[in-house]
Amino acid sequence: MALCTILGTTTVRPHRCPKCHPRSYVRLVQHLIEKCLLFRMNRDDCVKALAKHARIQPSITVTVWKELSKENPSFFKAYLDNISQKMEKQVESGCSLMI
Repeated sequence: MALCTILGTTTVRPHRCPKCHPRSYVRLVQHLIEKCLLFRMNRDDCVKALAKHARIQPSITVTVWKELSKENPSFFKAYLDNISQKMEKQVESGCSLMI
């Protein structure tokens, strides 16, 4: 837990304050996004999960996600293609179970 002095409060925060320690905060968000990728989450699911469980503002998650995808576009294209194929297969198998 870290104390935030820039915001004028001495409340204890669950992780470093983005205003006091922007680099370490961005690294934290990047690490959490990488964890989401291991769980095969798309960007929207990752944004929701980090907002709910880590109290990361959605705009920060989206910004870091965009920067990561700029740095490695081939990985993200392959990753998102793979996820969409798996989703299609799940939908197809779910539809066949209903018939």
